[in-house]
Amino acid sequence: MKNKFIIREYLPSDNQAALQLEERCPQGEELKIGFHRKSFHRRSEMYKDYLILAGFYDKKLVSLVAGAVKEILINRKKIKAGYFYDLRVDPDYRRLKLRIAQRMCNLIVSKISSKADLIYCMIAGRNLRALHLVKRYYNAQVIIPFKYIINPAYKKRRVKGALEEAKFEEIHKNFIKYNSYLDFYCSPDLERIYGYVKSYRLESSSGEAGCSIWSSKEILGERIESIPKKYRTLHFLFKVFSPFIKTPYVPRKGEALDSWYLFDFYASNEESAKELFLHINNIALQEGKNYTYLPLKETDDFYPILMKCRWKFSPVIDYFILASGNILPQTNSNIYIDIRDL
Repeated sequence: MKNKFIIREYLPSDNQAALQLEERCPQGEELKIGFHRKSFHRRSEMYKDYLILAGFYDKKLVSLVAGAVKEILINRKKIKAGYFYDLRVDPDYRRLKLRIAQRMCNLIVSKISSKADLIYCMIAGRNLRALHLVKRYYNAQVIIPFKYIINPAYKKRRVKGALEEAKFEEIHKNFIKYNSYLDFYCSPDLERIYGYVKSYRLESSSGEAGCSIWSSKEILGERIESIPKKYRTLHFLFKVFSPFIKTPYVPRKGEALDSWYLFDFYASNEESAKELFLHINNIALQEGKNYTYLPLKETDDFYPILMKCRWKFSPVIDYFILASGNILPQTNSNIYIDIRDL
């Protein structure tokens, strides 16, 4: 087996085989989501310092994993952090005796940890297989939970205040003004945020707010591979009632999602946060987007009111940051979520 399985650095010529492997590795259990990209390595190119490893069994590409090193803040100190992601193992080669996932994880962590004080990864709660694998093969010392607030853009909402387009740098500067102490903070480089859409600022009688928007469509586009029975039932019911009332979009198997991710989301108070969230809903609806996603910690001041703004039956997806190293954040730390990591 040692002679049959080898690991080497990924080459651009591996791209087609990598895309075929990814098609075989959807995430989730009942709701399975696959990714479709134009190139496997485009996501990693958003980082200056990255490495992709490819695992071959009998010369067939059966596994991939990537890692990047960047400068972040932990406890107000600048450190080097290694982030590993995009772990893929062909379902036909997930037998425990091969230990492919373990060997891929061990090697990428070894490679990036030589240049980093902290190693971390992000795992969706719905991706139980990946969560179990990482917990088994990667000894996380700190686990920080956060959530995705998902809002279907299906009807126009009443809004107040004037929303205007703003510069990315202005929004980020204002975000920092309202969030001066954040673990995992890294200064974003707009030139490397492939998929950046626009930034918006809101001024109203309630206060001020702003955010930037990112689309994963070209980098890591989502496609529905299978859906639970309850969603198939919803799709049928919405189709029946859609001539009479506005209904949210419920995807079917094989359909691609076209959604927006909100980041650097700030507001002077809860009411202005709500107004911005509703304004972005209306723009997303106008642009034909399916959903808006906003990653937040449950302890965030805006979390309760924004949960009330979304469609009440929308799912909330659990995510986890798993970290280990010489310098660590607290589990209850306020965190900066780098949009490139999602």
